[in-house]
Amino acid sequence: MTGSAREAYDRAIAAAGRGDTETAQREFQSALSSDSNAFRAAFNLGVLADRMGQTDEALSYYRQALRIQPDYERALEGIVRIYIRQGRAGDAVSFAQPIAQRWVRNLSVQAVYADSLVAANRAQDAVNTARAALRRDERFVPAMIVLAKANLRLGRTELAQSILEQALGIDGNNAEGHFLRGQMYEGEQRLANAITEYRRAIEIDRDYADARMRLGILMLGGANYDEAVTQFEAVSRLVPDLVAVHLNLGDAYRSTKQWTKAKAEFDRVISRSPSTVEVHYNIGLMYWAQSTDLTGQEQLDMLQRAQQELTQYRTGMGARLPRDDQSSTFIDDLNRQIDRTRRAIERDRARAEREAARAARQQAEGTTDSASGDSGSGGAQ
Repeated sequence: MTGSAREAYDRAIAAAGRGDTETAQREFQSALSSDSNAFRAAFNLGVLADRMGQTDEALSYYRQALRIQPDYERALEGIVRIYIRQGRAGDAVSFAQPIAQRWVRNLSVQAVYADSLVAANRAQDAVNTARAALRRDERFVPAMIVLAKANLRLGRTELAQSILEQALGIDGNNAEGHFLRGQMYEGEQRLANAITEYRRAIEIDRDYADARMRLGILMLGGANYDEAVTQFEAVSRLVPDLVAVHLNLGDAYRSTKQWTKAKAEFDRVISRSPSTVEVHYNIGLMYWAQSTDLTGQEQLDMLQRAQQELTQYRTGMGARLPRDDQSSTFIDDLNRQIDRTRRAIERDRARAEREAARAARQQAEGTTDSASGDSGSGGAQ
């Protein structure tokens, strides 16, 4: 970069570090205007746009960075990750493949391409690509990590573990390596070890959204709701277009009785992905939990909302409903609770009516007695 572009770029990096996104964007734009070849400025504008949920704009900036520097692996990785996040692993492969074929000596590009192959369930092709990169540099850790992931996908667990341990032996500060080890531990139900690895990955890379997501899910499952909220909030800032994080964050808010925030997150899921019927299950549980803080008609209304949401969930799931799904049991419990609450309301209403009638009679009798007393007093005078 030229002098003025470098100065603007450094100011942008500093602003981004302190969370001043607006200034960071302005300074990165300034750097790019001063030097049209400032591909790192274009890349960072893509990162900021992605974190603001502006996916199309992020893709545009990443592509701009690649037009300037055609083998810039970080921009390629940004595009591949967005496609995979969107469930478009095939598009990720199609985009990465010609770049990988052209820049065979850029091992980072090869690792990104291999990773896209894993996501597209082309694990053996990923193995071949990673091995080709390792023939050029047998200690290239990113290729080793992808090779471990691909072998794990192929069911070669021991081989994957061996490769991963070799990789972390070379670079113990590889965040993705610790994340993958955490996944392996989690698959073995060694949850304490998995948590340790996810924490280590986040310690190395505080913006590692996948590690924070898995850690949040484990915290939620372990009833550590406050930390679950912290992790999911961080993920929602890093990848705001990820539907799953809003579903989980809403559930964490529900667990901490932050009803308004929970409902806002569930509403985001419905607006962004109406086909995600699981959200109605979570909303149903939220209304059910919320009903415990209410009484009378308000409680009845909330219980009926819970019943409606769980019914909508079951209808939407249809044949996909798991055999061990608890929603049917929950609906039965809700029906009984609704009946009890309705009867209690009716009893309270009848009691109130009897008390009101009794009070009216007493008042009438008191008025009659008073009138009689007044009449007697007038005669004595």
